[in-house]
Amino acid sequence: MRQFAGYALIAGGIPPLIYSDVTETGAFDVGGTAALVGAAALWVLYTLRLRRAPLTPFQAAALICLWSAVFYLPIYVGFNLSNLSQASRGELLFQSIYQGVPTSVVAIFAFNRAVFSLGTRAAAAIIALVPVTATALAIPLLGEFPTFVSASPICVIALGVVAAAAGHFNKLTEEN
Repeated sequence: MRQFAGYALIAGGIPPLIYSDVTETGAFDVGGTAALVGAAALWVLYTLRLRRAPLTPFQAAALICLWSAVFYLPIYVGFNLSNLSQASRGELLFQSIYQGVPTSVVAIFAFNRAVFSLGTRAAAAIIALVPVTATALAIPLLGEFPTFVSASPICVIALGVVAAAAGHFNKLTEEN
């Protein structure tokens, strides 16, 4: 029951979070919202299929990184969607290493490991901490303070994660 309440809080916090952005920026970006919902749906499918795949967490991370590069880079370069030609070699090398290793390989591997260790439901609930963490880090790193309208749904999402994860960990404790 606690897990269900947690998931309900997470899902219930998303529309007010979108609304808070609309009220603060004055515009609703249909394309951006659709892309975010589409990306979330793809992560849900990935998360659900991951535990059934005959892959280790590292193999799954390697496959995602490889196929993302194979499909994404030609489109990105072919449609001239970047300013890569204006960047120095050193900057390109630094960004390739920084964005390629920690962001792609390490983050995806850590997520895969969490799915295998905690299960799909707990890992999915914990992923909802991304906007909470980004908001918290924006305060000291960027000097950006959330408004009450945007902070409220973020707190609701955080409470949902705690409730959903606590329900999962209580089940693990009872089993042992």
